[in-house]
Amino acid sequence: MTFHRTIAGVMGVTLGFGLSLSASAQDSVLSAVSVRVNSGQMDAYMARVEKLAGVMDRLDVGASIEAWQVTAAGPATGATLVVLEYPSLTAYAENATKTEGDEEFRKLMSGLDGLRKLQSSSLYRQIGGPGREGDVPTGSILQTVAVRVEPGRLDDYVAKIGDLQKISKRLGSSGTTRVWQATAAGESTGTVVVGVIYKDLATYAEDSAKAQDDAEWQKLVSGLSDMRTIVSMSLARNVGP
Repeated sequence: MTFHRTIAGVMGVTLGFGLSLSASAQDSVLSAVSVRVNSGQMDAYMARVEKLAGVMDRLDVGASIEAWQVTAAGPATGATLVVLEYPSLTAYAENATKTEGDEEFRKLMSGLDGLRKLQSSSLYRQIGGPGREGDVPTGSILQTVAVRVEPGRLDDYVAKIGDLQKISKRLGSSGTTRVWQATAAGESTGTVVVGVIYKDLATYAEDSAKAQDDAEWQKLVSGLSDMRTIVSMSLARNVGP
């Protein structure tokens, strides 16, 4: 995933929908890193990510950590995305200081160099949907759409996403969603990512079929074309820790 394109497609670690944001949801920040894990090294890489998560718990960093493997995203397929979510930008800065000052954390990070190739890293700010609602189970499926919203249309676009979720709930969809905007992602800064998490691939397929067959859903989606340009679309599977 060149994070500036496909991460913008793979990102969006999502729970819930709805546009009435709590203060904590509005302040939420994602720090995301895209890597290519060396052949045959995925188990070793994930074991080290789990150890890093343990150090973060010891340091009381207050951030969640998730790893996703891209399963459908063109040339980015197979990339791994590690995402840390913080309750605010202040928390992100304060906890970065904690980890950088911890010898065990630094040693674990340096050991990653022999396991993967770093592609990019970026920060995202939540702009729609509720706050985080617990851990995402391993095996969950993340569907994302990354877009460039036309100037002055961001509020309208986020509102339309809320309307889509209302239809989704009417159709009995179990997918949950949040909306993010890239604040530091190179050429993709400003990109908006809408992500929906499903409990498994079968649920994703079932809910997608319901939406495709619904006239109201299709009409609303077609009406989005005048307010945004799609950058990328992706599917990823949660692989831990």
